[in-house]
Amino acid sequence: MARSSGTIHPASLLAKRQARWRPLGLLALVAGSCLLAGCPPMRGDNSAVVPTQLLPREIRLHPFTGTRTFDPAGGLRGVEARVEVINHLGEPTNAFGNFLFMLYAFRPHEADPRGQRLDAWAIELAGTKENLQYWDSLSRTYKFPLVLREPLPVGKQAVLEVYFQDPAQPASAPRLYDRRVFVSGE
Repeated sequence: MARSSGTIHPASLLAKRQARWRPLGLLALVAGSCLLAGCPPMRGDNSAVVPTQLLPREIRLHPFTGTRTFDPAGGLRGVEARVEVINHLGEPTNAFGNFLFMLYAFRPHEADPRGQRLDAWAIELAGTKENLQYWDSLSRTYKFPLVLREPLPVGKQAVLEVYFQDPAQPASAPRLYDRRVFVSGE
């Protein structure tokens, strides 16, 4: 049986040192590549980073917007506003924020068709519950029942405007806007 002389070969010493530092080198390499490649920041609350392409870019009052009766007895009359929110990819999307609706009498043959303001509504979609309450998955629009103080006579034209403000945007950011002229009863 061969006996060991008690000396350690320098090559095996070097291999042991390299093996000890290898995990730290790998960690430094991963951290450095993340910094150079632009990895998303680590967050303690595990909140997702929302790509800006999915945020609202424009809103549109859908052609199905018009006057409706909201109860079977015909007592609650109003405007059913269908709002389509479009993202930066051109697709309908959900939105969290504040909608402001304004209804005006129609002025024919005018550059600005808005006459006297008839009514206004503010609706806040702050959470998932509110979003699901107004979201229509079939048409991929929001369906807002806007009850009128005074019913519109059938056949009368009106102007409906909608504004949308995203609370994540600064107050100085432009609001999204659309306008539609419609005929009551159609």
